[in-house]
Amino acid sequence: MAFAKGRTTEQACIEDTFEMYLIMIDEVSEIISNKTKSFDAEMREIAKNISAGDAEIELDSYNQLSRFNLFDDCLLHSQNSFALMTYSFYEKSLKMLADNNGIKIKDKTKISYAIKYYNGIEKHIISSNLCLNSKTQYLVNEIDIKFRDLRNSLVHDAIDIERSDIYKSFSNKQSLIEFLNKVKCILLDINKTLEQLKNREV
Repeated sequence: MAFAKGRTTEQACIEDTFEMYLIMIDEVSEIISNKTKSFDAEMREIAKNISAGDAEIELDSYNQLSRFNLFDDCLLHSQNSFALMTYSFYEKSLKMLADNNGIKIKDKTKISYAIKYYNGIEKHIISSNLCLNSKTQYLVNEIDIKFRDLRNSLVHDAIDIERSDIYKSFSNKQSLIEFLNKVKCILLDINKTLEQLKNREV
């Protein structure tokens, strides 16, 4: 069933969700950036008033007051939240693609939910003499290793997450957008290949 002209329901769901995520990321980043600038200006003004014209006291006061700026942490927390939200959508989308194409997942091994669905889909595609883009498998493994651990750590408080490399990897918006694009590429490649299989069977 076509959700929008030229697109399947699954394709539209994937593309439109990621478009919405990008809009949300931009809006949240802008809000936090504006708050950061406003806070910094206030701290500079307070430091100036405290210093009574002494440049050294003004700088020292500003440095002390800046410790209370929590907006950088807010930005990092929000970007990690978007990463987790994206990973959850990734898992649900893999299940959707499997279910909508009649692919039964019987794997009971202790691997991630996403990998189970991906392996089942890939096996179905290969058995039909088709294959996914070679880049897709690489991205699937990269995402599973990095972001499943991030989610589990945040949810279960398994480590000092704020000091971990994976948590800090989203210190800028571009790194988050790159992650979103990787997930989007995986899902669209899988959907495209499954659609090719459907069309061939018609």
